[in-house]
Amino acid sequence: MSLETFLGLTPDQTISAWHLWKKQKEEDSKRTDLTAWQIARWQSWVNLYPPEMKEASQFDILKLEGDDELKEYLKKKKEQVGNKPERDERRFRALAKKWG
Repeated sequence: MSLETFLGLTPDQTISAWHLWKKQKEEDSKRTDLTAWQIARWQSWVNLYPPEMKEASQFDILKLEGDDELKEYLKKKKEQVGNKPERDERRFRALAKKWG
């Protein structure tokens, strides 16, 4: 927003813009905090359960807001990547053939 636009706002428009700005800042802060908690949870999970002892998932360590959406995203991602080795091999063969 330019200075001229800002100076041309009515008091109601200024208050409305401030509320929207404040809401965005709070959402950004909440997202930053949640990301920090997710990283801490993942690090705890890695330290508590070495690869040979993976009996619990990182979601079992600490429940956080948005876990359900994250689980769905990871499930879809895993399904998409499921056939990746074959796709990578086909691509490698095609490039090897192309470049001789």
